[in-house]
Amino acid sequence: MKAAYAITAKGLNVHRGQLPVLCDVDVSIHAGQWTCVVGLNGAGKTTLLKALAGLLPSTGDVFVRGRHLRTLTAKDRAQSMAWLGQQAQGSEDLSVNDVVMLGRLPYQSLGSTADVNDMATVQTWLEKLQLLALKDKRLAQLSAGERQRALLGRALAVQAPILLMDEPIANVDLPNQSDWLKTVYQLTQQHTTVVSVLHDLNLAMRADHLILMHQGRLLLQAKPEDPLLHQALLHVFAHRIAIHRVADQWVVLPL
Repeated sequence: MKAAYAITAKGLNVHRGQLPVLCDVDVSIHAGQWTCVVGLNGAGKTTLLKALAGLLPSTGDVFVRGRHLRTLTAKDRAQSMAWLGQQAQGSEDLSVNDVVMLGRLPYQSLGSTADVNDMATVQTWLEKLQLLALKDKRLAQLSAGERQRALLGRALAVQAPILLMDEPIANVDLPNQSDWLKTVYQLTQQHTTVVSVLHDLNLAMRADHLILMHQGRLLLQAKPEDPLLHQALLHVFAHRIAIHRVADQWVVLPL
């Protein structure tokens, strides 16, 4: 029987110096579904994502696919969770092909080179992300949107069962945002768990579940259609938004 949750956290706290930035968060991330973290700037969205990934010192307990995060080796963690940060870095001199190939490192032993499976995986994501024409370009030669797609390719090439993304479509144009959505849906259909931080509430409302953060606390976790979520969003955004159902989608409009 498959576990219902890919990640669970209990009493999760993060401090920056003496300042609490994440306060006693309990959260369960549904396995094989897309969960989106939303909230105002400074609400703790990125901090929560990094704490779940084990990228920040924290107190409390985080379990990844039933195993405590602290018991995972670096290789186990890299194979279990792929990460794409908001300001993800890559060597400027690497080609797009090589950047995506970095996603295969968790499966290679020290000193080994890419095998046929690694190369096939990279080719797949270059095609899906429409990067084939750019594969020989250096990262430094790319536009902001192209760079973000290349770094997304690196995260996807890991083929981890959990994908964590912080503002993954920043600087990405509308057609490529649409492609990103299709990719997320395909991943969840293949039982990959996707967790993303998004500022765009309209895109966030396309997720299976939303986590609403406010002042370092988890205010609510709910499905997009939940009236309680709508009320909480209106409260957090000081009633400066309106939420409507349009063409079978929830749409958030500024007021």
